[in-house]
Amino acid sequence: MEGPRLIRHLTRAIIFSVSVNLLYYFLLPILTGLFLTHFYVPDITDAYEEVNYLQNEVAFGVIIRPDFETNILFHLLVGIGIYGLLFTAIRLFKKFKSSKVG
Repeated sequence: MEGPRLIRHLTRAIIFSVSVNLLYYFLLPILTGLFLTHFYVPDITDAYEEVNYLQNEVAFGVIIRPDFETNILFHLLVGIGIYGLLFTAIRLFKKFKSSKVG
């Protein structure tokens, strides 16, 4: 690949990766929070049983979520890889389609 094409594809891959990460880490929690807030019904009589169930009956007692800051490089590389796979698949599909027609 030539230098400018490589830089263009790398730039697009980074933009794709950042946009997917922004969607996953910012937009998705906001939407799920809005959904949960809309349908939340407070019930003081069963509050203790719910907390007791969450702490003792749910596997490991808590949900462990990865931090955005610690995994930024990993997510960036995965996004670049996904973009590369999509770009290669589209290029191969166009090549296959043009060879079938002609």
